[in-house]
Amino acid sequence: KQLEQIEYNGKRHVIAANNQQILNLLLSVYRNTIAQNRELTETRTQLNLLNDSLDQKVQARTAELQESEMRIRRILNTALDAFIGMDSAGLVTEWNAEAENLFGYSRENALGKKLAALIIPPVYHDAHDTGLKHFIETGEGSFVGERIETIAMRHDRSEFPIELSITAIRQGGEFFFGAFVRNITERKQSDSKMSFLADNDQLTELPNRELF
Repeated sequence: KQLEQIEYNGKRHVIAANNQQILNLLLSVYRNTIAQNRELTETRTQLNLLNDSLDQKVQARTAELQESEMRIRRILNTALDAFIGMDSAGLVTEWNAEAENLFGYSRENALGKKLAALIIPPVYHDAHDTGLKHFIETGEGSFVGERIETIAMRHDRSEFPIELSITAIRQGGEFFFGAFVRNITERKQSDSKMSFLADNDQLTELPNRELF
């Protein structure tokens, strides 16, 4: 028999064959197997390196997004106006510190809740739902991109006048809305007083003679 010693996985083995031709064939198979194993090992090493690099990039990108989100949230929390975020289902996605002060709901209690149930008087619920549905279907709405005045509702169910401006963005096939809200109670009272003084005597509070 023809004998040949080989090393495989750190151990020595003996290949025995009846003739040199068969021995050469077995040695060829062995060398091909070793080469394939070496290529497989190198490929696995490269894949591990790529995975490590990808993980590092994902972690870095995630950290950047988190930092960006925190930066935006810090800006919103120092804004003088209330800011509210809402998704296509009408659920609250953002609620800054001034929104907490204005409406009486904490951020934790507001997030994930129906916006209409929190701040919109019941009499306007149907109009809100209709307008939201129309915008999602058509991308058009009179309330988006405009500064409007309407009535809002606090946690204690009291109502007050507000001014709000709404923006909408589309992401991943879904609309997201952001609104800055301002309490205009004092402005409305001031306007009412100015209108009254324009038509009435300041001392007697009776209608001016010019009106007769």
